[in-house]
Amino acid sequence: SLSRPAILASSPARVQVTHLGYHGAIGLDTVAYKITDKYADAPGNEAYMIEQLLPMKGCVFPFRHVAPAEQHGYSRAALGLEGKTVFGVFVNVMKLSPRCLETWRQVLERVANGVLAFSPPGDDERPAFVRQVSAAGIDKERVVFIPFAVDERVSRARYSLIDIVLDTFPYSGGDTTLAALDMAVPVVTLCGQRHSERTSYSILMNLGVTETIAYDEAQYVDIACRLAEVPEFHQTIRQKIKDGLKSSDLVDLDRYVLHLEEAYTQAIQQKNVLQGPGGKLAAEELKNIFQSAVRAHQAGEIERAEALYLELLEDQPEYAPACHLYGSLLATQGKNEQALAWLEKAVGQGFQGSLAAVGNLRLALGHYEAALGALQRLLRDNPGSHAALNDSGLALMNLGR
Repeated sequence: SLSRPAILASSPARVQVTHLGYHGAIGLDTVAYKITDKYADAPGNEAYMIEQLLPMKGCVFPFRHVAPAEQHGYSRAALGLEGKTVFGVFVNVMKLSPRCLETWRQVLERVANGVLAFSPPGDDERPAFVRQVSAAGIDKERVVFIPFAVDERVSRARYSLIDIVLDTFPYSGGDTTLAALDMAVPVVTLCGQRHSERTSYSILMNLGVTETIAYDEAQYVDIACRLAEVPEFHQTIRQKIKDGLKSSDLVDLDRYVLHLEEAYTQAIQQKNVLQGPGGKLAAEELKNIFQSAVRAHQAGEIERAEALYLELLEDQPEYAPACHLYGSLLATQGKNEQALAWLEKAVGQGFQGSLAAVGNLRLALGHYEAALGALQRLLRDNPGSHAALNDSGLALMNLGR
């Protein structure tokens, strides 16, 4: 709800990449890549999205250890959990799919002392969990609620009450899976085909704990029940998690950053962002020239701004923001044909912010069909743009439509 994808539609960067937060495709042709890893996306997933998959080394998810609070107030006795096998599911109620709940019902049917433990942020959310679980045929007496905690160390301590985490599907866990593993709690996950069904799978594969990965619902139920009923198996998995947290690349944040930077570098190289003719200026020099040009432009120092834009574009002729601003400067001087060439070059580089200026210039030059085309492209990403709607109407009027 706090995302702002329209920003990406305006192409503020020459190469745009999505990473974490949203496991599906953004669906914008201005976004070139979606970062993944060799496990998080199945081969062929790219065919169903606009973005190109950009696999990074290691796991797509960063791991950060959080030491649990020593004083947290949680106890199994106080919550009536003594003698129970506690299956923890600290997720949003929207992740409780009918297919997932039916599988959990089968687990609880086999584990007589098993309970599902939820921990929603607000007490007013608890009835929604009870309704969902009851609709799946699970007795509400098999549901317990663990108080939510805002403090991350206290929040981590909740997992001291949990014996086994049941991952959701088809929308798997990310942060919740990492939190459980940080406390050495086994996580049972069902690996699917889509990225959203493979996030916990990726984490476990990178950690080296593959015994709790299922590939169908029956196997999921068997793994969960074995963890609940065979103490030796449960202890073996806990120890394997602890060993993985000591030696796995998953927990090396420095290496994670390095792998992420390597993925960004790969994206830049594939898009030839820094490979334009010339290319002799260092990145810091380019930044300083561009900033000086913008300041001169804003101050009305047209000749200085023009000279700086041209210096930058001579070295990096495909740099879309400079193409756009230089085109805009030429337009203010009435050099419409020259301005149009630079603005359309910016659009060609994916800089959608130039579409409005192209539409206006095409209108001024009497190129009504071309103007309408540019404005309609703009309206696809920003349908509420009053200026684009008005200019589209003017183009249609001139075309006699």
